[in-house]
Amino acid sequence: MGVTFVFKYRLKFRKFGETRFVSHLDLVRLFTRLHTRAGLPLSYSEGFNPHPKMAIALPLSVGCASEGEYIDVSYDKDFSESFILDELNKKAPIGIEIIKVARLFEGAKKFASITAAEYTINIEGKGLNKENLSYFFSRDSIEIEKKTKRSLAVKNIRENIFHLELLAAYPGGSMIKAVISAGNEATLRPDLLISAMEMYIDGFKAQYYEITRIAILDDKFLPLL
Repeated sequence: MGVTFVFKYRLKFRKFGETRFVSHLDLVRLFTRLHTRAGLPLSYSEGFNPHPKMAIALPLSVGCASEGEYIDVSYDKDFSESFILDELNKKAPIGIEIIKVARLFEGAKKFASITAAEYTINIEGKGLNKENLSYFFSRDSIEIEKKTKRSLAVKNIRENIFHLELLAAYPGGSMIKAVISAGNEATLRPDLLISAMEMYIDGFKAQYYEITRIAILDDKFLPLL
C-alpha cells in the first residue's frame, strides 16, 4: 500500500447571528457539509464507521456568539491557506465567517493547552458599577451551587476568575469583560459568573444578557492562532 499524506490546518472563525443557536454537534455537521460544498476533501478515519478528522477547540454554549473559535481539520491534499479561506467563505452560511487559516506543523499549540477564555457580556439590568464589580472580584471566596448528575454541590469559583472589568455603563445596563477558566482542567460558564454576581452584588439583577466569546487562550493566556 502507498503512503497516505494528511495535511493539517487550523481554522479560526466567527459565529454570530442566528448561528449562535447551532449546537456543538450540529456545528461539526455544518463544517462537514461546508467542506463538501467548497470542494475541499477532508481526511476520514479508517474502520467500519469512518468520520472526518475534525476537532473543535472548545464547545460554545448555545446562544453565545464568538469572535474567535477554532477547528482543526485534515485534508488529503495540500492547499494554500488563502485558498482554503476563500473557498470556505464563498460557501459558508450566514453567521459563519472564516477569518484565519494556518497550516499545522509539529510543535503547534494543542487544544489541550487551553486554560481560559475571554468574554464580553452585555447586560440589561441596573445596579452594576465599577466599585461593586471590583469588590466582587476582590473577594477571597465566591461560592455557588452547581448541579451534578445526582445533586447540588457548592463550589468556590474565585480561582476560576482571572480578570473582570467594567467596559461600559449606561442607563439600564452595562458591559463587562471577563477572562475565566476553560478547558480540560476546569471550565466556568459565563452564565454561572452572572449568577454569582447577582448573589454577591447588592442591588444587581441581570434582566437579560448577551455573551460573546472574544478569545480562547492557552496556558500563557495567548490566543491559539
